[in-house]
Amino acid sequence: MAQSRLVDEGSRSELVDVVSEHVDSDPEVGVSLLNYNGWEDTIGACESVLGSTSMPVLLTIVENGSGEVEKKSLRSALDERATVRNQVQLECRTGTITGVFYTWEQDASVLLLDSDVNLGFCAGNNLAVECFDYFDIPFSLVLNNDAELRDGCLDRLHRTIQEFEDVVAVSPVIYDFEDDLWYAGGTYSPWHYQYKDNFEADGEGYVGEIQTDSPYRTKLYSGACVLFDTGVYCSEGGMYDPLFISIDEPEFSRHLREQDHGIAVEPRAEAVHRRNQSLGEAGSTYHDYFYVRNSLIYSYVQNSHIEHAAFFLRQFVNYLRPFLSTESGARSDRAGTGIEAILDYFDGKWGPGRMATELNATSLDDSLWDPESEWNRGRR
Repeated sequence: MAQSRLVDEGSRSELVDVVSEHVDSDPEVGVSLLNYNGWEDTIGACESVLGSTSMPVLLTIVENGSGEVEKKSLRSALDERATVRNQVQLECRTGTITGVFYTWEQDASVLLLDSDVNLGFCAGNNLAVECFDYFDIPFSLVLNNDAELRDGCLDRLHRTIQEFEDVVAVSPVIYDFEDDLWYAGGTYSPWHYQYKDNFEADGEGYVGEIQTDSPYRTKLYSGACVLFDTGVYCSEGGMYDPLFISIDEPEFSRHLREQDHGIAVEPRAEAVHRRNQSLGEAGSTYHDYFYVRNSLIYSYVQNSHIEHAAFFLRQFVNYLRPFLSTESGARSDRAGTGIEAILDYFDGKWGPGRMATELNATSLDDSLWDPESEWNRGRR
C-alpha cells in the first residue's frame, strides 16, 4: 500500500472501518467521479457505470467545491436513488471532507466525499484512488462526469487489463455525442504535448474507422475514461497535483511508460464524452491559461534542461508576437492570457494559479503544488 498523501492516518482507519461494515461484497473496481457544478451529468455517469457491468463496484463521487445549491441538488438526487448508511469526517491535507456512504439500488455502493474547496482534476482523482487503495480495491476507473459508458464497457476494460501482464492503464475508444470518434489512442513529444497517432486524424477527429477488434498498445490513455491498476497508480504517485487540470494525461502516461508500465486501448469497449466541458473550447480563458502554463510544467517535469529551454522560448515567442504586430482583438486577448500563464509558471503559481478565486481553490495547502515537496519531487 502506498504512503498516505492526502488523508490523515486516523481518518483513513475510520473510513476503512465504515466501508468494511457496509459493503456486502468486495468491490472489484472503484469508480472516481468528480462533480463541479454538474450534478445531472454526474448522476448520469453513475447510472451508465451500473448499466455497463455486473461486477461489484464502489462509486465514489468527489464533490469538488461546488456552490451550496449544487451540493444540495446532488445530495437530493442521491437521496432519491440510494439510502444513507453512515457518515464520517475525514481530516485531509486539503481540509476537512465529509464522507457519506450510501447503498444504491441493486446493492451498489456509493461514497460521497464532500469537499468545500476545489481540489482540481488531479488531486480530486488522487483522493478517490488513494481511498480505493486503502479498501484493497484492485482496479480504479477514472471517469469524467460528462462521459457515459456503453453496454459492457467496464467489463471489457476489466478483462483487458488482466490479460496483459505489464498493462496498468486501459481506455476504451471514445466518441463524442454526435457519434464521431474522439479518442482511440495517442502519443506525445517534447514539442506537442499530445496528439493522435493510431489512426489518421484530421485535427477534429479520425478519418475512417477502427480496423481491429483486438486490444492494442498506445502511449497515451484518455483521462475521460481509463481503468488503472490501483496499486501501481498509487505507488507511481498518481496524477501530478501541480497541474490542477489539463495535460495530466500525457504527463502521467509518459511517467508510467518510463517506469516500464504498459498502456492499452480496448476497441470493443466504448464510451461517449462531451468535448471540452471542463475548460471550454480553445480561446476560453480557462483553456488557454491552463494549456500554456501546464505545457511548461509538463516540459519542466519530463524534458531535459535544453529541451525545456527551447520549448519555453517557442511558447514565449508565440504569445509575444501579437503584441509586436498590428493585430488586435481576440488574438491579442489570447496572447495576454498566454503571457500571464508563462509569468505564473515562473512565479511558482502552480495548481489553480491565478484562477484560484474563480475556481474556489484559494484555501488549499500550497505544498500540493510545490514541485520540491516530498510528494512531487520524484517526478522530474
